[in-house]
Order: sequence, then structure tokens, then C-alpha cells
Amino acid sequence: MQGRKKIGFLTFGHWGVQSDGSRDAASTIQDLVALARDAEQAGIDGAWLRVHHFQPMLSSALPVIAAMGAVTERIELGTAVIDMRYALPTSLGEDSATVEALVPGRLHLGISRGAPEPFHQGQAAYGVHTVEDIREATEVGWSRAMQLREILDGRSSVTPAPREGADEANSDFRIEPTASQLASRLWWGSGSVGSAVRAAENGFLLLSSTLLLQDDGSSFVEQQALQIRAYREAWAGAGHSDPAQAAVTRVVHIIEDQMDEDYFGVLRGEQERRGELEGRKAVTGPSYVGSIDEVVGMLRADNAVTEANWVLLALPEFTGREYASKTFRRWVEVQKRLEWS
Repeated sequence: MQGRKKIGFLTFGHWGVQSDGSRDAASTIQDLVALARDAEQAGIDGAWLRVHHFQPMLSSALPVIAAMGAVTERIELGTAVIDMRYALPTSLGEDSATVEALVPGRLHLGISRGAPEPFHQGQAAYGVHTVEDIREATEVGWSRAMQLREILDGRSSVTPAPREGADEANSDFRIEPTASQLASRLWWGSGSVGSAVRAAENGFLLLSSTLLLQDDGSSFVEQQALQIRAYREAWAGAGHSDPAQAAVTRVVHIIEDQMDEDYFGVLRGEQERRGELEGRKAVTGPSYVGSIDEVVGMLRADNAVTEANWVLLALPEFTGREYASKTFRRWVEVQKRLEWS
């Protein structure tokens, strides 16, 4: 896909990575709000937040997105992703529809069945039914995702308890508020061709994962490009009226001075990594590190980036707000040089 391509920053909101102990949850979350404003001023198109539970990083994205929306006017705001194993579609529907009312047209709700967990019985400790089997987790995720869309569309209702004098013609209540437009901005986090095709068939936009749970031996980039093309073909075959959209994430560090070199120079030439996860072959993407001309060349040669509508750029967790603002300006320059804007 050539032409207009949006860029956004993607962050975990991690407050456990500063060696001097200067960052805590409150300051990190407050900085996230300020970063959205800084990004908008720099010309970045989107701010996207990852969600993790039981770890020193952002666990509740929607209140932060609401706060981001209050200090910005244009930037789009997304989750990438909310783990549906931990989510109740009813409360997620209410919360996200409320945020949509506050930032109309700017919210993108990225959800998925969830990544492999680093702890045991986390869902039970969280208060929801534990899903451990991979296939069960996938089906639970999809079931909750479909229910969430019905709620946003206003197609979920409950019948009140009988009472004398009740108006039978208006006897059903639905979950409020509704947000039918947001229902068309639901993204599914996908790590394989099969899940991408399923997302297309069910009308979800595609957040292609930085970890593909498939590996045929070709490069991560080529496999991801194949995934996106399969998604677009399935979308067209399903006859959806809206255009298909796909997003990819890349690690991009531009080296211009000694501070950049000290932070990220060691990552030059870092290639994809291969291994096994959940009993399947897995592969992760490369890092693009170098001068702005080198990074532009790397992105131009990336076939999956070419196929995408959104390119989400991973924001370093430890460098602070001032460095992030410099990073935003560099990324916008890359976007201009690639003629995406």
C-alpha cells in the first residue's frame, strides 16, 4: 500500500526500568498524557498503549486515553492490545464507549486473545475464569470480542424484572452508552496468517504482532507481508463496505549524536530472532538503527511496512520525555522523506 501512511508511538508505560528509581506509576502515567500532547505538536498521528497486568507497567489504558484526549485535539488514540482473557465485554464496552464520547472518532480499540503469560493462574487472581489451553484461550478471546462489538452496536439487551404497570412495549434495556462508530474501529492483534484471515472475515482491523507464531524460514518481514496480503484478500472476499486497515510495529532508532549512540548503537544490525513458543515455531522482527538516511532505506525496503496503513514505532521506556520529543520530530522527518504524510 503506497501513499498516505500514519505513524504512531507505541509504549508499555513501564515504570520499572529506570536504574535510579526516579520513576513511579504516577509520574509515568502523567508523562504518558504529556507525551500525547508532545507527539501531536510534533506531527505524530497516533498514541498507542500496551496493556499488561500484574507488572510495573500500564494496566488500564482507557482512563489514560481519556486524559490524553483532554489535552489534545487531533491525535488518534489506541490500545495495542487489551487481553480479552482478562476483560469483561460489558464493562469494557461501557468504558470504551464513554471514552469514545469524550474523544469522538479518535479511539482505536485493539484487542486480542493475549500473549503467553509470565505467571501462573493470573486470570484467577484477577477475578476471571482462568484460560490456559491455547485453543480455549483463542475461542474465549473471539467470543468476548464478538460480544463487545454487539454491545458497542447497541445489540445487547436485558429484560427487566416484571412489575405492575411496566410498559411492555419498552421492556428491554441495553448496555449504555453505545458507540456504533467505535465498533468499526476494533482491531484484532494477530500473530499468524490464520488469525489474520479470521479477523478479516469477522470485520476486525488488523494489528499484526511483533511476534509471529509461525515461521517458514523466510524473513519476518516477508512472512508479515504475506499475512497482511492474506488479510486484505479475505477482507475483500467477505464483502465489507469499509476499507481494510492493517498496522505493523517497528523498532526504529536514529543515531545523530553521542547520546543516541550510547543508548542504541549496540542494536545496530540486530536481526530477527527465532525460537519456539506455545509449541510452535516463532519469529520476531528486526530493529532498524542508523542514520536517518539508513533508517529511511530500511523502511523503504520493508515489504510489510509497505503493505500497512499504520506504522507504530516502539518508544523507548527509559529515555524520558525530553528525549521522546526529539524522537518524535525525527520520526516525522522519516515519514516526510518516505512521502507517507
